[in-house]
Amino acid sequence: MKTSIFLIIILALMAIISSIEKIKASVGIDFYQFWAVSKAQEWSNYNLKSPYFKEAQYAGVINSYADSSNDSQLKRVNRVFKKLPQFNLDPTGTPLFYWIFAKFPQNYSLSFYTFQALRVILFIISVVLLNSGSHGNRLGLVSLGLLLSIVYGPFLSDLRVGNINSFQMFIFVILLTFADRVLSTSARHVLLFSVVFLCALVFMALLKPNLILVILLLSIYLWALNGTKILVKAGIASLFFGAILLLLPCIYFESWQVWSAWYDYVLGNDKILYPVYQGNFSTVLLTSQIFGISIFSTWLIIATILIILGSISIMIAISFNKSKLKGLWEIVVEMAQDPFLCAAIGITATLALMPLVWYHYFIMSLIPAIWMLTASNRSNLIAGLGGLSMILTSELPGNLIINLFGWSSLLPYIIAMGWVPLWAGILGTIVWKKRGVRNEVV
Repeated sequence: MKTSIFLIIILALMAIISSIEKIKASVGIDFYQFWAVSKAQEWSNYNLKSPYFKEAQYAGVINSYADSSNDSQLKRVNRVFKKLPQFNLDPTGTPLFYWIFAKFPQNYSLSFYTFQALRVILFIISVVLLNSGSHGNRLGLVSLGLLLSIVYGPFLSDLRVGNINSFQMFIFVILLTFADRVLSTSARHVLLFSVVFLCALVFMALLKPNLILVILLLSIYLWALNGTKILVKAGIASLFFGAILLLLPCIYFESWQVWSAWYDYVLGNDKILYPVYQGNFSTVLLTSQIFGISIFSTWLIIATILIILGSISIMIAISFNKSKLKGLWEIVVEMAQDPFLCAAIGITATLALMPLVWYHYFIMSLIPAIWMLTASNRSNLIAGLGGLSMILTSELPGNLIINLFGWSSLLPYIIAMGWVPLWAGILGTIVWKKRGVRNEVV
């Protein structure tokens, strides 16, 4: 115990020093765009309206504000931004996303440094909270969270550019903790808790829909846990909540077409097909380039492989089921009642199938990885697969190969494969859960 506490103190000091240095050095190009696009509407006396397809007008207002500002950090990032033509103003965030950022203070330095410091704290808390569902070693997870905040590549990338993936991870960990500790155990206030859970999922879908598969699977979890009647009632309440979230940005941007403009801007301009050299570590994109086939064909092939492997694991799980009264449907529903399994499937499939996967997106892979790594009721092999995923996505193997052989072109492929051990661990978990039940019965 004393050794563990001493280690935590040492890691905490290292994390504080490392975070301060990295926050000072970070430019925060992404945060700059989030904050500036949101604020430009106010600076223009609400004359700009929707930010989509108006990059030049928004950039003009933003640059004028930065030039006249005394904020040294704002001037610094604005100068860097102007020198990077490949990073033209690119308002791909949803209208709700920008509406929320509009609530940040007008002081850019205050907003930026608060945002960055909060990111570090919430990231560490997220890792520790994953103990809730997996019954792991809490002190060990504190140490792991501190260590990851120092060395884990996707987190450091998120910190460097000032994106929101650390916050996404925190919210989903909170939802999983709520599902595990409240929804799955409480027989009281079932409808109220279900409404809260579903409204949170609606909020996440409208904030940043890149994890829509995770949101859909967690909705299925809610249905499997509480049934159709509760889901329908909670769904009606969440629709009203969603309608409010849709309305607020329309009022702020004074445009009823702001949501359709966002949709047209993102999908119509191929905003999900950035090339590898700009940092897109998508397995679909990389595989498409290797074999010279279309993005859609590659996506279809990988999706088919995932489905086939998942089906095989379910069939094996059924064979381990001692009760012959349970068939395929009952087994699937039973598995859907595990929120961590649903989230793991959604996150891993998203990383495998998305045509756009920035490096910092791999922060979300920590949820299934740590879930596998710390679960006490699974095999060491599954825990090892979770650890392997964390190593692959950390850049450590890639940097080692670059230092030894100079093969820098392999780095995107190594990182992109970080989801493969997770899928293997998910399949193993599906089989192991049923095998464990059978062994207990026997």
